[in-house]
Amino acid sequence: MHRLASTACLLAAWTLSAIHATGETWHKVASAHFEVFTTAGEKRGREVARQFEQVRGFFLKTLKGAPGEDRLVRVIAFRNEKEYKPYRANEFAAAFYVGGPDRDTIVLQVGGSEYFPIAVHEYVHLLVKHSGLELPLWLNEGFADLYSTLMPVGRKLQVGAFPLGRLLVLRDDKWLDLETLMTAGHGSPHYNERDRAGVFYAQSWALTHMLNLSDAYRTKFNELTSALLAGGRPSEAFERVYGKTLAGVQKDLRAYVNASTIQVVLFDFQLDKAAETPAVATATPLESGLALANLLANMRRPDEARAAYERLAAEHTKSWEVEEGLGYLSWQKGENAEAQRHFVRAADLGASNPRMYVAAARLSRHDPQVAIRLLGKALEIEPEMKEACYELGFAHMSARQYSEAVKSFQKVRKVTPEEAFPMFHAIAHALSEMGQKDEARKFAARAGEQARTEAQRADIQRLLEYINFEPAVAVVRQVVSADTAAEPAAPSKTLRRRPHSEPFDNTTTEAAAGTEFAPPQAWLEGKLTRIDCKGQTAILHLQPSGGGRIVPLAILDPGLVAIHGRGDGVVDLTCGLQKNSPVRIGLDPKEDTKLGALGVVKRIEFQ
Repeated sequence: MHRLASTACLLAAWTLSAIHATGETWHKVASAHFEVFTTAGEKRGREVARQFEQVRGFFLKTLKGAPGEDRLVRVIAFRNEKEYKPYRANEFAAAFYVGGPDRDTIVLQVGGSEYFPIAVHEYVHLLVKHSGLELPLWLNEGFADLYSTLMPVGRKLQVGAFPLGRLLVLRDDKWLDLETLMTAGHGSPHYNERDRAGVFYAQSWALTHMLNLSDAYRTKFNELTSALLAGGRPSEAFERVYGKTLAGVQKDLRAYVNASTIQVVLFDFQLDKAAETPAVATATPLESGLALANLLANMRRPDEARAAYERLAAEHTKSWEVEEGLGYLSWQKGENAEAQRHFVRAADLGASNPRMYVAAARLSRHDPQVAIRLLGKALEIEPEMKEACYELGFAHMSARQYSEAVKSFQKVRKVTPEEAFPMFHAIAHALSEMGQKDEARKFAARAGEQARTEAQRADIQRLLEYINFEPAVAVVRQVVSADTAAEPAAPSKTLRRRPHSEPFDNTTTEAAAGTEFAPPQAWLEGKLTRIDCKGQTAILHLQPSGGGRIVPLAILDPGLVAIHGRGDGVVDLTCGLQKNSPVRIGLDPKEDTKLGALGVVKRIEFQ
């Protein structure tokens, strides 16, 4: 155990020494959508920023492709292999990207002249990820390879040049059959073993090139993509769209690769002026140190990341950014209390990152008022921030501030299917509480359209029952004593009914002064199976301990029912199916044919 700890410390120390031993100057280049940290000099930093802006602008304007989330992408560009090596993702990754809680980072080394196609390859993967498309692995890699050939030609951008390395692999190595190529996953040796991956990448690139740019295939490429995304076998998709078997497609592909000419496409494109002129400054040791510590954290190298953050914390005691980084690192490891402590410290030091406040609010969901304050700070910094508005809506719901919840949800734009169901459900509940029953039903219907599971559909049914219910005796909630004697209990407390998803409020309404609890005339023991709420009454269904048919019993006035429970606990009775809780019920055995009840409940004792 001591040996492992020592190894981790030595590794962290080695990484830190690799960062700082050379004393290289870091430059920070800020363009409209990218933040470049580089040791390769100011000129190369400008070049990297401008090229990434070109690629982003190309996808946004020319191909109408979404450039992912509207947040800065960080690029860390090392000058040479020696600087890059301590951070490389694996032994043959010439560039890579990692996601983080508030930014994505692309990492590369820019010492050679051919670095940019590799970097663009990774950036295209990033765009595909944020588009939400689950492309097959071969198409994802082929698409990234195809558009990694973007290059300026005069005032145009060219796409489609053949990378020499891919052609040499296709000429010299044995090809995979297309069925194998198209069904290979991330665990396949054809993808992740260095000696085999070359053919997989080369064929994926060539096939994607032919499907996108050749006259015979490109007109139906979008139709093919839709068929592949719908699932099913690739062979069926190709036969349905092109009327060809995979063997026929492979024959066409060999002819396409061996042809004397290749198809390239030129696009008119002009970069925005703001992207043409990025701002350049010498990065401070704190800025470059934070960028590298953040990278280690996002690469899931927590020991090295913590050592880097703690070194920075010792040198920069008033840095909220260091506290923020330690907060995210603790959250990543599941140390929520420690993460919250660091986030609060960062806030006290003047943190200006709204996403950090959202993260802190998520850790404070148990305390809605704290979450509301944190989210309010996030919205002061970024007034239209979607995540903050979304979380704030639920925080107001937990605080029973229904009008404020609806206002917050109304500011949320472009919800995903995963976000839509809980949000519409919450809006429907809030509107119901506000007395706007018709509007509540409309949003319940919208939530129902987004339901994907049986549990969600059942939740909508309960919500509609709640919206349509006319409350009087709907739920009895008692804070009870441990005393289970047959004497009348202290005056009970009642609460309004609630939907399945809403926690009870601690606010209660005392029974009227002078309430008298009539002693039971008979007792039944069994299991509570269901409670039906019917206008001004509730019907309890009891399965007697000795067997026999279910016995329906009426609660005519919850203020006249004494309820005892286990210990000092809280007893919740909700309409609908119960958990077969064992109970002893004292009653007046007076049949009510109108209600279909065989007695009137006077006392409930949970066993």
